[in-house]
Amino acid sequence: MSQISLVVIPNKDYMNKVIRISRQYAAAYSSICYVNMNRTLDSLTTKLQYANIDLQKFMFVDTITRPTNPHFVELPNSIYLDDASSLTHLSAAINKTLSQGAKALIFDSISTLFIYNEIRHVSVFAQNLIGSLRKSGKSAIFTMIEDETKQDVLTGLSRYFDKVIQLKPTPNLAAIPVFFIISYLAAILALYFFDIHWNFYPGGQLFPPEKHVFEDRSIYLWGGAIGAFIGTIFLKII
Repeated sequence: MSQISLVVIPNKDYMNKVIRISRQYAAAYSSICYVNMNRTLDSLTTKLQYANIDLQKFMFVDTITRPTNPHFVELPNSIYLDDASSLTHLSAAINKTLSQGAKALIFDSISTLFIYNEIRHVSVFAQNLIGSLRKSGKSAIFTMIEDETKQDVLTGLSRYFDKVIQLKPTPNLAAIPVFFIISYLAAILALYFFDIHWNFYPGGQLFPPEKHVFEDRSIYLWGGAIGAFIGTIFLKII
């Protein structure tokens, strides 16, 4: 059963999510039309290959390579357009690819169309394309970059899709130990300077410090741990 979905993706995690979508479609379909609007086609295919995705399953409609690189080398199974401003040419290229046997569509991305076209024109284009996809029984995923200023646009487009999926950013778990160590060291340093601050006054001895605020040195252990915990949360937020 075909399904046509709109996937809203956080900007900072966009490429990773698109790669995941491409991998899922490559596993499910023998031939996919990929509409590429956000990076040159050689860059996109390099990323797909690096993710061990079979390029033989893809036919590309590209709107970004020709205007950004006049000396590009054409890849097989690809249609190159001058830009994304002509929705008529874009629609014709997509329909040509679908008629050549593509079983599904990845449209990357609706957000880029808004740069070149008025919202009402994009809305009509999306409605017509989705209608054609439904008529032919093909599944599709349209991507859109998460943008709070486009919430009204998202609401307007949502009615055309079977499903609207809003993805959350993938947490960067690898950074947590780094944040913890940095925060722990910062907390220990802050505690140390507070511990010896009396020695900065006249008559004090800094090397080695003569006076200490803390008599119990265990404060460095549990105080550092608390500081590391708070600091890690703070660094993750920013």
